[in-house]
Amino acid sequence: MRNFAVPDPAPFPPLGALLRRFDIHPDKRRSQHFLRHPERCTEIASLCNLTPQHTVVEIGAGPANLTHALACHGAEVIAVEPDRVFAPWYEELVAARPNIRFLRGDFLKLDLAELLAPARAAGRPICAAGNLPYQITSAILFHLVDAPFPFESLVLMMQREVADRIAAGACERACGGLSCKVALRYHARIAMRLPPGEFVPPPAVHSAVLVLTPLDQPLYRDEAHRARLYRLIDGVFRYRRKTVENGLIESGIVADRQHAADALRRATVDAKLRPEALSPDQFLAIEGALE
Repeated sequence: MRNFAVPDPAPFPPLGALLRRFDIHPDKRRSQHFLRHPERCTEIASLCNLTPQHTVVEIGAGPANLTHALACHGAEVIAVEPDRVFAPWYEELVAARPNIRFLRGDFLKLDLAELLAPARAAGRPICAAGNLPYQITSAILFHLVDAPFPFESLVLMMQREVADRIAAGACERACGGLSCKVALRYHARIAMRLPPGEFVPPPAVHSAVLVLTPLDQPLYRDEAHRARLYRLIDGVFRYRRKTVENGLIESGIVADRQHAADALRRATVDAKLRPEALSPDQFLAIEGALE
């Protein structure tokens, strides 16, 4: 696959003028909230640390202002967007920036291994970025996190409360099953917080940009091990107001209190702790004891 030179960084047209020109009306029901200011797109794109050797997948291109900012780094940009209303504008943009490729379709139905096989074969570092629709944030997140290969980075904008939960560590009130499962493969940090006024139209919630970078090695051994850990994490967090011992019982992961107590003793985990107090290593220890 050929490398691309950094394109001439021509400014992105004003968002309002672009939407009027192509008669595009954002649909709040589909979580279409577009970044208003190009400098915010530039800041988000810079979090990917892109070079012309990178390939970056963008989830939900929308008016392509973030796409444009990503392309200005010279990376190969594969932008996925299900809405056909943007197609005429995309044709103009690709003519000016040949390092962008738009795919129309549902990101959740994409086979990431197949899509990115050429980039991986060429040894290109792979990243992903996007402004995620609020209703399907978790589904998109795990489509990326559970991919058969690690991304060099994931730079994802989402509802601030969801980002806070993912970035929360053990012993924090916001810690939940989502943060524990992501922590098995990626380190999470919040890089930006954005108020509703940064978007057109303004959403009803605040947003944040979450940056995920892969651990040196996943904490699970293989896909079967990951599935068992996910079942354990989901089970005890379903009863997050109970102790981990009661969560194991109520979720049906163990048959009775004696089995729960024995497993937690072997894992050297205090049976009276609540799920949010457990670290990923403690979940690994419990799963090993149950196994």
